[in-house]
Amino acid sequence: MLEFKFIFGEIGCRVAEISRSKVFCEELGYEKIGDELDNDSYHFIGYDQACQIGSCRLTKIDEEYYRVSYLCVIPDYRRQYVGDLIMRAVQDKVLSLGGKYIVLETPVSVKGFFVFEDYEEMGETFMVDGTECVKMKKDVTIIRPCRGCKK
Repeated sequence: MLEFKFIFGEIGCRVAEISRSKVFCEELGYEKIGDELDNDSYHFIGYDQACQIGSCRLTKIDEEYYRVSYLCVIPDYRRQYVGDLIMRAVQDKVLSLGGKYIVLETPVSVKGFFVFEDYEEMGETFMVDGTECVKMKKDVTIIRPCRGCKK
């Protein structure tokens, strides 16, 4: 059974480090993950029983805007809508906190996932550590029909 938790601050960061290091360090080769915003952010962690399967960080920018970063799903759980569940829970959290928009930066190679989640590109692509990236934004106050419903 899948279970998801939001944990604020340093404790949340330490808990999320399991999936973050598995994906960003072991799989993608990053030397360091995280920054000074970790202690002032919500960390969303997903579990399948006791096994951590994914996480992301949610940081308040201002009263309307929140930023998602470090979204990751461990390989065995990809293409099973775990990322979709994480993003829907994050959207609900932003709404509960009174926010209106979620922004993020993503490699162009995974932009399609966020397009599927109804995010829109903002501006030109740019390079980060040799990877082409794009900024994206979503207005979470717009109610969209589920993908299984006919329009």
